[in-house]
Amino acid sequence: MSSYHLAGQAAESPVIRWSAALSWSVLATYLMTWPSQGTPVGSLSVFFGGSELTDAIGHVVLCGVLVGLWYWALRGSMEFAVALGIAVAIGLVLGVVTEVAQIFVPSRGASLLDLLANMLGIGLAVGAVMISDAK
Repeated sequence: MSSYHLAGQAAESPVIRWSAALSWSVLATYLMTWPSQGTPVGSLSVFFGGSELTDAIGHVVLCGVLVGLWYWALRGSMEFAVALGIAVAIGLVLGVVTEVAQIFVPSRGASLLDLLANMLGIGLAVGAVMISDAK
């Protein structure tokens, strides 16, 4: 049995799919709600440029991957439209809740740019899933 075949089997495992979606959700929530000054979140932001634009790009990536992973986890047990709808709902809720939560976090603040970036990431993920599913 080739290593490619084993990797394919592992990728089809519900445990792997759900673990990836849940782990990314925790990571995204941490990165979007933790204080930025003097923390790994702040260091990561500075590493990528520390500007509002680079932070917004980070939001696009976090939310896009989030929706993609949730779709992948859910698609193993439900129809395309239902899996995608739930994945998008998870992305929307997490994107909005974490942005609002930043109001209460020291050295953070809610940002319309970040909220729009979250939505863009979700939209890009939906597009990628639809293109991938059409093949």
